[in-house]
Order: sequence, then structure tokens, then C-alpha cells
Amino acid sequence: MISKDDFFMLGSGLKVLETTLVNFNDSNMDWVKPTTAPSWIRTVVANHLSNNISEWVKYFNTSRSGTHNNQWVLVDPSKLDQT
Repeated sequence: MISKDDFFMLGSGLKVLETTLVNFNDSNMDWVKPTTAPSWIRTVVANHLSNNISEWVKYFNTSRSGTHNNQWVLVDPSKLDQT
């Protein structure tokens, strides 16, 4: 399940939260190449394919251009102390 508020509750149990950091440096567009993928595509792929935080980061970092900067919070409730 995802929401349009940049908050995702994944079937894997992971919780993902994101906020965008605005960047007005137009020269960053020079980093966009045919071998890169937009942030939203990498997010969807990471959300659907990962079973843990390490996998999520691996998938999300694939083919990135560095042009869309966000602050991410990833939580794996299975790793939290329930006592």
C-alpha cells in the first residue's frame, strides 16, 4: 500500500517516509543521462522488490542521477525491540 503523501507501508513490513529537498541548481540536469532513472521509478522498484532495508537501498541507488534529492526514513518494525 502506498499513499500520495510520500509515506509507504510495504507488504514486506518496511515503512518508508520521504521528504523532498528543493534544489534550484539547474546545472544538475547535466547529470541526467539515458542510463539513469527518475527518483519516482526507483522508489516504485525498491518498494516492490525489497524485503529489507539493505535491499531497498540497493535497488533505490541503481541508475540514479543525483538530481532529485530527498530525505528518507526507512523502518523495519521486525528489528525493533518489542519489550
